[in-house]
Amino acid sequence: MCFQCLPYPDGMSDTDLSTIIIGVLTALGTIGAVVAAVFHNSIDNYFNRARIEVKLADPDGELTSWTPIPPIVPASPGPAIPQGLSGTSGTAPASGTSGYSGPVVSPGSAGTSGTAFASRTFGYSGNTVPPGSSGTSGNAPSSGTFGFSGSAVTYYHLRVIRDNNYAKVKECRVSLVGLSIKRQVDGAIYDPLTLIVPPNYYWAPSESQPQAIDIVTERILDFGYFVYNIDHFIPTVWPLFNNFQGYLHPNTIIKYEIEIVAENIKPQRYYIITHWDGTWDHITHKPTNFSIQEPVLIKQ
Repeated sequence: MCFQCLPYPDGMSDTDLSTIIIGVLTALGTIGAVVAAVFHNSIDNYFNRARIEVKLADPDGELTSWTPIPPIVPASPGPAIPQGLSGTSGTAPASGTSGYSGPVVSPGSAGTSGTAFASRTFGYSGNTVPPGSSGTSGNAPSSGTFGFSGSAVTYYHLRVIRDNNYAKVKECRVSLVGLSIKRQVDGAIYDPLTLIVPPNYYWAPSESQPQAIDIVTERILDFGYFVYNIDHFIPTVWPLFNNFQGYLHPNTIIKYEIEIVAENIKPQRYYIITHWDGTWDHITHKPTNFSIQEPVLIKQ
């Protein structure tokens, strides 16, 4: 197209028209560059979508243990405090799979400092006692994570698997967004509980992993655990509030609802049904008759 063929306004030359066209193109280019810079992540995530699936990693659980750290401050001798009992101050007894090292307190219980523990997973600084127990001060705890010293712990994990036909998953995190409880095994109705502030799960190993991670192939999520001779299953979430009702007690069924979000996937929800009759294998120190079903995708 020649400029001479265009109907010029009065007094406009070829140079004037070229200047206008160049100015318009420059403005459009500048706007495009600004849009690309501001919305780069959104555009990239739109064209690089990811897909995942969730599977149960170990239905029989992984047996591990927490190891005690030597006490920091000596205290007068006293008994260890088992679940559901109260006691007075004391030093840590010998570590063993059937007991706690010193007075220990956990979420929802009254209690003060216990003995020092090695960091094992996320959680509470020092004070650890199974729910329903109370105790007074023993040796000063070290700051760190919560653990039942010397006790056998059985972990259950989930596999979050990326579909290899799609892009890697960016900044993926998992939250516990709902609970449904059957108070009796033979009951037909679940009692739904709403979590106003959904707690987050931790990726394994939870000592070193952030809550949001990228997934190239697959990653393992700490779903929950049993501590030997404790009467409930504990979801591996944080924070655990004093009124948290998600502990699985004997002869109860809980349907846990989790939500998985990431920058480049559509949020997905799964439910996982668990049940336990409260029995233990005192040789392996693992729970018996504990049932955890494969995650089921909730269609939205």
